[in-house]
Amino acid sequence: PPSLAYRSVEGVETADLYAKLGGYLESIAVDIGDHVNKGDVLATLSVPEMEKELKQKEAMVASAEAEVRQAEAAIRQAEAETNKAEAAFAEAQAGLSEKQSQLDYRQTEYKRMAGLVSSGSVGRELLDEATFQRAAAQAALDAEKARIRTAEAEVAAAQANLEKAKTDHTSA
Repeated sequence: PPSLAYRSVEGVETADLYAKLGGYLESIAVDIGDHVNKGDVLATLSVPEMEKELKQKEAMVASAEAEVRQAEAAIRQAEAETNKAEAAFAEAQAGLSEKQSQLDYRQTEYKRMAGLVSSGSVGRELLDEATFQRAAAQAALDAEKARIRTAEAEVAAAQANLEKAKTDHTSA
């Protein structure tokens, strides 16, 4: 027989492998001479620094998600405050109509009493009473107008808070 000589066999293609990250070799999945396909895991590296950084990043994500939920809750609260302020404004406007009607009534009553006093049909004290009632109705109307201004300011403040909450949500 021909002499048996030691021969070595080499693959058609070879590749040098380098880790993209520095770390510790955790496991090797293949051995010399094993057949491998594209995408096969050849080795696993352990990079404790990256694991710690990953946990920090996950905590940051959880914190940001909590901020978003908090911002969403702030929007809902600001919307409720806006609705409340708008309802108070509508109530004040209705009150204004009522107070205006009362003033109109008191004004008519005052004119009637003034006519009766000038004709001598009733005493001066009834005109004085009508004067005071008219003044009280005017004061109530003025108070209602002030309540409307307050309600308008509360609506504006609530709308500003809502816009702030929406901006905070976008930021979060």
